[in-house]
Amino acid sequence: MRDDGLNKAVLMAFFILISIFAGLWYSSNDSIALKNSYLSDRARPISIEGVTVYAEIADSKTEWEAGLSGRAGLAPQRAMLFIFPKSDYYKIWMKDMNFPIDVFWIDSDGYIVDIWHHALPDSYPNFYTPARKAKYVLETVADFADEHNIEIGDRVYKLPK
Repeated sequence: MRDDGLNKAVLMAFFILISIFAGLWYSSNDSIALKNSYLSDRARPISIEGVTVYAEIADSKTEWEAGLSGRAGLAPQRAMLFIFPKSDYYKIWMKDMNFPIDVFWIDSDGYIVDIWHHALPDSYPNFYTPARKAKYVLETVADFADEHNIEIGDRVYKLPK
């Protein structure tokens, strides 16, 4: 004799468990994909006026030239931090870029000395040049500065030396 109520309950529990495991698998794989797409093992949290971003470090000539070129995009709380050996007028170009960005020039004391809002990929071969010397350049998603009310003179914390 068959109990249809019991069979339906077992079947329902089975589908619920499968859905839970599928959701867990998808979200963990999605997290791994996001980490691999936007964060290298050299990414570090930095803070600008209370807003934390995870910045991938670029501190070699090869990394400076490549920057974010060729990538499909950048997650909202991700960034690239260029670390230079000394303060200077470091120019930024948008060669092979696929999305707009905000560019922050930061002095050796951690203060933002210039910002370029919404730098466009089609601006290449032109350069974006800061008004003052900087030791660091931070690139974020476009409109990051406006969305978080970040301005010239704001302090950036947890910068690597």
